Amino acid sequence: VHNSAASNYLSLIAGQGGASGAITTAGGLVTSPTLYLSAAGGITLNTSVGSQSAINSTSGNIGIAQTGNVFVFAFGLVNSAINGLVSLITTAGSIIASVPVLATGAGNVTLTAGGPDNSITIDASIGTGSGSIQLTAANGVTLVGAPVSTTGTYTVNTGVGAYATDSGSPVTVGAATITAASVNLLGITT
Repeated sequence: VHNSAASNYLSLIAGQGGASGAITTAGGLVTSPTLYLSAAGGITLNTSVGSQSAINSTSGNIGIAQTGNVFVFAFGLVNSAINGLVSLITTAGSIIASVPVLATGAGNVTLTAGGPDNSITIDASIGTGSGSIQLTAANGVTLVGAPVSTTGTYTVNTGVGAYATDSGSPVTVGAATITAASVNLLGITT
């Protein structure tokens, strides 16, 4: 699926009206300046978009492999399916999220900004019930007004980059492991 008009967006919806439906790609790449995803039975996509939002309601996971930088906006990355995971992994791209990234139950949350010059910047909630939260970006992870919450583990790996939070980003987790060139621990609670 390709949408090249700079002012347009692409919306993919599966599972309306109580039906269970999934959004998947067996191969290929979904491209669009802006992508909205909504499913009841899971989302598994390869994307190359500027901005994206994905919500899943009933069963399955959200798994997105993104080529290049991505801005998570609108409804965020939210999986309401019990124990369903949320995963956004870029190849050579930074991740900026201004809206929640959430899983429920034992669902894990994984954000990975691939490539040596890329980072993760989040200014909204990141959370799950008892699953793990993993943030990986070689050029740093920054949380600004981004509370982190799980009874599970919280793992951050920034390689040579910095890990930085502000006072509006409390981290309330079962256990935390942060590997970074420099670490600002404002608000960590374990």
